[in-house]
Amino acid sequence: MHESIWTRVIGAVMLAAAPLTAFGAADDVAPIRAEQVIAGDAESGFFGQYGVSAGIDMVYTVEREDFVDPGASPRLIALHPDGEEAWSQPLEDPRQAPAVGPGAVYVADDDWLRAFNPDTGAPLWDAGVDNIYRASPVAGGENVYVLVGPCCDVDVHAYSASDGAFQWSAALAFSSSSAFMTEADGVLYAGDASRSKAEDAGPLTAFDGATGEVLWQRDLGGNLLTDPLVSGGMVYASVGASGAGMYAVNASTGAIHWYTPMNDGENGTTRPLPSQAAPAARDGVVYTVNGHTLHGLDAATGHELHRHRAGNDIMALALDDYLYVSITDGSHPQQVRGGRIEALDMTLETVWRYDFPMQWDAAGNNRIDSAAAISLASAGGNLFASVNADGDYTLHRFGPGSVVIDSVTAPAAVASDGSIAAEIAVTNPGAGSVDYAVDVHVFSPFSPVVPEPIILEGSLGAGASEVLTAEIPAPQAGEYRIAAAEAGAHPALPAGAVKSTLVAANHGGAEDGDWPHPGHDESWAGYNPNGTGPAGPMEQNLRVPIDNFPGDPVIVGDTVFITSTSLPSTGIHSYNLVTGEPGWNAPAPEGTGYLSLTA
Repeated sequence: MHESIWTRVIGAVMLAAAPLTAFGAADDVAPIRAEQVIAGDAESGFFGQYGVSAGIDMVYTVEREDFVDPGASPRLIALHPDGEEAWSQPLEDPRQAPAVGPGAVYVADDDWLRAFNPDTGAPLWDAGVDNIYRASPVAGGENVYVLVGPCCDVDVHAYSASDGAFQWSAALAFSSSSAFMTEADGVLYAGDASRSKAEDAGPLTAFDGATGEVLWQRDLGGNLLTDPLVSGGMVYASVGASGAGMYAVNASTGAIHWYTPMNDGENGTTRPLPSQAAPAARDGVVYTVNGHTLHGLDAATGHELHRHRAGNDIMALALDDYLYVSITDGSHPQQVRGGRIEALDMTLETVWRYDFPMQWDAAGNNRIDSAAAISLASAGGNLFASVNADGDYTLHRFGPGSVVIDSVTAPAAVASDGSIAAEIAVTNPGAGSVDYAVDVHVFSPFSPVVPEPIILEGSLGAGASEVLTAEIPAPQAGEYRIAAAEAGAHPALPAGAVKSTLVAANHGGAEDGDWPHPGHDESWAGYNPNGTGPAGPMEQNLRVPIDNFPGDPVIVGDTVFITSTSLPSTGIHSYNLVTGEPGWNAPAPEGTGYLSLTA
């Protein structure tokens, strides 16, 4: 059984903000499940750090367990849409994500180009390629294409897709550390992927896929930012440098059809983007990334039709029923600092979003774990995301859910020595009967970590509903948050996020141990566990940076006084309790050790 990410991290994020949120009317959004299907970390190996590639009904990725275990082999892994492993094959030194062609999966592996049957994983052929470049192959038509050569001097080589026989090689019309390429209708399109100035960037080049003959070249005034897109007889290329924008180039002649400049201010980008942020097109609209913004352009004219401001860098796109985007604070897979996935409709309105949870240190000041998707792929109605969590790589799946949690209800207050009878209303929105399980999570005053959930199981016919009951002990005074979600996953519900309710268990007076940490509970959920203390969520009103480690504060009126408990002491500091503005400072006498305050 797959491990759910929610049983591991839900306590750090549930009460602060719902990490998976749905937008729009109830009829517009089906229940969505988010599930971690395969894990890799610094101890067990790196899984999916090169990205994930989609076939018709399978997805493919690479595991590098050899990075942490020299005796292990890298693996090419195929997954069914439900996340179950279909097959795997050992590799030697894979260079990047696999490429999926009409009848094979291709991997650049050490000095080999290798082909595997996409359904069974059976090896089809190996072709020796000296000095193969660290880039994914490009598959399409009769051939598969790879970059070959040292840095800043790469050529393109073509091999037969059927047997791996060498077909041709061609020099690129620019000196570059790499190239962005795509194939369509027997033509290979390649452009300069370096961070060139406009005057140094190489042209977009069209090669005959069968012979390697140059069909045309077109100077676009800058380097390509990602793989070009071929759609409707046009090549759409995102360009950086001084000519930053989107070009539409006639695929047959190389003539420029239109050019739309793009400038996202300080968030505009002239650096190459991850290849999975390549443009996408549907129904006469081309979607392209520029810095923090996703644009929807009229494919015929280049006029902007839609815009979605993400607020942070967009790392990846995947187009299926929705346009899925991965958004992060960083610009490189090794620099992520937390992120989210959004599902957008074709007008770039948000349908649902999933925020990757973040974990903080004990003081709540510094993030110690965060995550963002570096690659997206969709297959069989499921979205797969290759996720980097501060160097630990995992694969997540977002797929159809079975049931919807309509509500969670319970009495508003109970005796501290009693129990809570919570009722969970469940509906099957599907057209067939389902067996289901619901996780009921309880966040209590004395829980430093999230306990194991209460699991409720049942069966529902098509369109049917029922109410489940969970008996929850309440042995200590304080507030209990009760939340429910489909077991093994977390749903994006049509009417909102996770369903939960808050119950107060009270007693007559404060007792020792009821409030062990003033201002927060031990699970850092922001709720006061003592019925006699402040009720409801605790919110931070201000934060003031202080050098060295401060001692316990002393409050007099509207002023708070602190001192350092480090050696040597830096003295006494005063701050306005309301605004946080510093007041006066009194340095400690020379040679003073630990210093404490009282009032």
